[in-house]
Amino acid sequence: MKTVQQITHSSVMIVVVLIHLCSMGMQSAAMSQDLLDRTRRNVPTNRDIDVVVEWLKSNLPTMGMELCNEDDAYEGIRCPGTDQQDGTCASWEEICDGVQKCGLRKRELCINTMITDQHVTLETAEDKCSGEESKDACDIKAKEPPRCGYDYELTDTDPHIQIASPNYPERYPGDMNCFWRIKGLPDSKLTVEFLDFDSEANYDYVSIGKGNKFDPANRMDYVIYKHSGQLLPEPSVFTVDSNQVLTSFHSDTHDHGRGFHVRISMANPGNVELIDVDPPGFNRSCGGMINLLENGQTTITSPNYPAKYDNLFQCDWSVMISKGRRLGFRLKDLLTEKSADILEIGEGRKIGSNLRFSFSGHKPTEDPVVIHSNKGWVRFTTDDSNRRKGFKLQVLDYPINDCGGVYEVPRDGSIAVASPLYPFKGYRLNQECLWQFSIPNGRKLSVTFSDFSLAYDDILNAGVGNGPSYDWSNYIIKEARGDELPKPKRYFSAKNAVWFYFRSDNAHIDRGFKAEVFDSTVYKPKKKPKRGKKIQPNRDCGGEILREDVVDRIVIESPGYPGRYGPLMECIWNIDIPFGGDVRIRFELLHLEHFLDTLTIGNGTNPNKKKTEVMTYSGFETPAHYEATFHQMWIRFNSDLHNEYHGFRMIIEPRPYIECGGLLEVPKDGSLALGSPNYPNPYPPNLVCRYVIRGPLHHRLTVSLAGFETEVGGDTLTVSEGCPATDPDGGNIVYYEYSGLGLPVNYQILPRADSIWVEFKSNAATSFHGFLLNFADVSLKAVGLEGLGCPVHNRTDPEDYVAGSVG
Repeated sequence: MKTVQQITHSSVMIVVVLIHLCSMGMQSAAMSQDLLDRTRRNVPTNRDIDVVVEWLKSNLPTMGMELCNEDDAYEGIRCPGTDQQDGTCASWEEICDGVQKCGLRKRELCINTMITDQHVTLETAEDKCSGEESKDACDIKAKEPPRCGYDYELTDTDPHIQIASPNYPERYPGDMNCFWRIKGLPDSKLTVEFLDFDSEANYDYVSIGKGNKFDPANRMDYVIYKHSGQLLPEPSVFTVDSNQVLTSFHSDTHDHGRGFHVRISMANPGNVELIDVDPPGFNRSCGGMINLLENGQTTITSPNYPAKYDNLFQCDWSVMISKGRRLGFRLKDLLTEKSADILEIGEGRKIGSNLRFSFSGHKPTEDPVVIHSNKGWVRFTTDDSNRRKGFKLQVLDYPINDCGGVYEVPRDGSIAVASPLYPFKGYRLNQECLWQFSIPNGRKLSVTFSDFSLAYDDILNAGVGNGPSYDWSNYIIKEARGDELPKPKRYFSAKNAVWFYFRSDNAHIDRGFKAEVFDSTVYKPKKKPKRGKKIQPNRDCGGEILREDVVDRIVIESPGYPGRYGPLMECIWNIDIPFGGDVRIRFELLHLEHFLDTLTIGNGTNPNKKKTEVMTYSGFETPAHYEATFHQMWIRFNSDLHNEYHGFRMIIEPRPYIECGGLLEVPKDGSLALGSPNYPNPYPPNLVCRYVIRGPLHHRLTVSLAGFETEVGGDTLTVSEGCPATDPDGGNIVYYEYSGLGLPVNYQILPRADSIWVEFKSNAATSFHGFLLNFADVSLKAVGLEGLGCPVHNRTDPEDYVAGSVG
């Protein structure tokens, strides 16, 4: 902070004071031209400051620091690793000044923790725990953002100061943002007197107000707000009710004047008349109500457009269109004072709420912006300085032009739909889009096409119902293309749902299409169109898969896989799911015509019940794994008449029980899968896992070894019928300490008992994928445990069962 005592008073005081005009130093106009040129090069421009600030924003986080205020880099850095009690920020003056502020309360704890947990040296810990005094912080000190302007303190002996724009009284440089903070004694008031003023009107300006920081939202802090031109501001002399005054100066890169010259003094306590700042009053005589017609458009402009708008205007427009439509806004022209004169667009009836878009400056948007409502508003607000050309805004009924989607037509309303990017651009290559429209039961839908132009190999289909039928029985329009409206160009669906399907190839694009879907109470064509004839599909595919047919997994493939499937197919598989029903469904390939060829999975046995559908797949993207519980499953594959692809390969595999040890129950007529811990991933070392698997009382269980991979001679699996294996030669042994790679010859067996005992052991050496066992109830009468030489005991509490353990 500089004091006026540091500035020598003389009859040429202005010349002397101007030495301090900017933080990088300024020279008076009386100096030689060579020195003046060097000074100009040292004045930081907006661009110079932005480069430093962007560097700080990018690099501070890598050092565990950040700016105190992202919008004001001059405030300093946030204290690294500290809480609110330690002080939130350190100013640039406080950084590396030899006195630690950040983290001081926790310094000792920080040092001890770093030495103990991170094993660093005492010197390193002391530096890292030094807050804004650390080596990194001291290095950052050199990156303090450059500044044009200075801070001054007035005293009893030096009660006033003069400040001026850079190079005054010569022309100021361009691209400048300068600010000066003047502080008087406590309880003092400051008087501001303008001595000279000359700037480019509407573009280069000065603001003066009380305090040490401007809040653009609080106009009451400003006395002079963005004054520009060749005249002194009004008032040119005033006293503020504060001991602090902030002066800021902005210039652009074009025409420049002499600038400004101001004297700021502590006021005489006995003769003070404080200025009252009146809040600005807006002129609200502009704006209005716009009721937009369907397929209509209108234009909104700023007052006086294309001439300059006036200051302190607030123009509000309310925009409405019929139910179901949405509003689009396209900026044809925009030139306002950036961040000061603002064009806003929002959604709903209440102006000022639900803001969606905000614009200012000089860059109109290339693409329209859309609000997904039939009600919206536009507000244009200007402040009390610096006028510009304004804006020209096109408002239009904007169709839904996303690539597909599901939409509900409102009662007594309508929806406009179009190909992607319509109407201002042609659609993209390689697109497949399906739109589905519905209206609550009791209402019907009507369709009309108003524009159509597709490349020859691009098609549009349309029909009734929830989506395209693979046999084309619900098609109204089949593969329309070219530049004539499709036939029929309008139709009454007699249903409460309709759909459109659009496909473009990889070669050419065109304008696209536009259609409207109406509640038939609003619009109903006279003719009801003919629907396509139902064609019988090829059903020579699919089949039934029983539980006993499955060993380790179920594989379902499209007909002809990996070749192309045929046209107009309907394949249904009914599957009796083994493995206790807990399965994972994964795809090795999915390659179907998007939307038109489908693979549907359902729960139960009846694929004609819509509510049993679980998942439908289409297109070319391999789906994520799907895990669920199915005891019975149906799978249906449909292809339409055109465009056959490579189809699909789907694998249904068990989700086995993979804990180490347990008592497991096989349900009546059911099955379950048991895997080694982590299966199918490698099992851990040093395991001893014991399991008892019990079926329904007196029901025999089949045992299928579906997968096996262990260390030969090291990691072993033992399976015994009825009771734990104690004698390798005993009659109740199924597998005794089996190991190695691959299944044994007798990988499927039917023990005599209604319970199975399993033991798995792994050593400390190499781990493999382990084993997968399937157990299923076959409803055959079991031999009692006593008949197997097992001790008689209670089935609900088998004394020989031991849970798993880690050796």
